[in-house]
Amino acid sequence: MGDPSYEIIPYRHEHRDEVLDVMGYLWGVRGEMAESYFQWKYLENPARVDPPGMVAIHGGKVVAFRGYFPNRWTLLGRKLVILSPCDTCVDPAHRRRGLSVRMGYEAMVQYAGNHRFFLNLSSSESSLPGYKKMGFFPLVPRTSAVKYTTREYIRLGFRKVGLHGLGEYLSRCRHLELSGQSHPSGSYRVQTTGETLPVEMAEIIAASPGGGRLQLDRDSDLYAWRFRNPRRTYAFHYLIEGSQPVAFVAMRLAPKNQGDILDYGGSAKELEILIRSVLGSGFYRSLSTWDFALRDGIGPCLGSLGFVKAAFPDFLRSSSKMEDLPLLLRPVRAESEEQDWFIGEVDLRRKENWQISGICSEAY
Repeated sequence: MGDPSYEIIPYRHEHRDEVLDVMGYLWGVRGEMAESYFQWKYLENPARVDPPGMVAIHGGKVVAFRGYFPNRWTLLGRKLVILSPCDTCVDPAHRRRGLSVRMGYEAMVQYAGNHRFFLNLSSSESSLPGYKKMGFFPLVPRTSAVKYTTREYIRLGFRKVGLHGLGEYLSRCRHLELSGQSHPSGSYRVQTTGETLPVEMAEIIAASPGGGRLQLDRDSDLYAWRFRNPRRTYAFHYLIEGSQPVAFVAMRLAPKNQGDILDYGGSAKELEILIRSVLGSGFYRSLSTWDFALRDGIGPCLGSLGFVKAAFPDFLRSSSKMEDLPLLLRPVRAESEEQDWFIGEVDLRRKENWQISGICSEAY
């Protein structure tokens, strides 16, 4: 299938330097940063799979790579690794030859013996047709909810009337120190730091029932690794009762003092207290979070805090009329059958059988 001068094979260690060279076109970084990012993402990952992706070879050289980011998931005590297709890049001189889809089909062959599902959480308008061609099922639109603070309303208001500089000045935020500072919040304390507490975070998650839905297996190994991504900066806000964390919010720090909530743990009541305190801290202009396949009780919590539904970020769109980009699912087996979409009696094509947050995505 396709041009025979291109060979599609599993990634091997000797491909590493050439893969990093190709990925520079997608990541926008090369050298040490690209090396450490690849190392973190694929080789240090506690759910690591071998191979971590597929390559296209032309004239003895790697000209394309398609990565498969592994995550451990759990459903009613059963654990499995689900692979997320991502990091697909083709050298500009070799594009429009169907290499991305060919690598996708080869992955079905290579992974079929040990894995059951592919789940893409970061498709773009340009990649979506290829996923549809390979039989991926649109699971749920990738939408988010956002809460603007008063500072952000001030900034946007002044920007609208052409006073951008004044708006930036009047809406400036406090500097976010990630050194473990804390402040009271009722009978609790809120601590802000740049460090994870892997054991405590995993214990908080273990105390929160999954409701019989497929969810990320968030154990201490995951938390010890996940937020070491060298291309991102994170903040962690903990709600402390006595000396013990009882809730947390893990935040990706985005430009202009925006925070993306990637993960959270604790009761809905505790999370409302924590997020309300974070909103009032003066650190952020806005907070956002994925608002689909939420844990039970979290939707009403976000609503009470003033979060409103927002379309997925415009930078992934070429048209304001474009529909929200979906999460995409398919069985690994190339010739899949009806039962391949199930785990036991649970049909994974039904969005209500999933619990998903931003931490599940390799993009963050």
